[in-house]
Amino acid sequence: MAAMINNLSESEKHEIRMKLEIKKQSLEQWINYKTQGLIIRSRTRWYNEQEKNTKYFFELEKRHFNSKTIRNLKIDDNITLNTDEEILNEVKRFYQALYVSNNSSFQNVSGEDLFSKREPLYNK
Repeated sequence: MAAMINNLSESEKHEIRMKLEIKKQSLEQWINYKTQGLIIRSRTRWYNEQEKNTKYFFELEKRHFNSKTIRNLKIDDNITLNTDEEILNEVKRFYQALYVSNNSSFQNVSGEDLFSKREPLYNK
């Protein structure tokens, strides 16, 4: 092979180098083209899988939300509330009654009296 190259003229050697360079560039372009295709397919695959995950978690959250919703509320042996408005009103009434103070010593205490003292509320 070396003997064949030595027998070539300078113009033939130059022509072979140019053809080799063109082939290298062509190969590099082909590799870049294939690489871009792989990147695009990878992005598409990731996007599709990401969409599936998002849809899955959305459905899961929707299911959990529905399981946390109070659909009916039984307040007596024979009274059951079914509408959102009835349930909300009963919950409001329940907590208002729960937090009303029955201790008469607190009836005349204002918010300012509670927050004006700088004594600790508990002992360390």
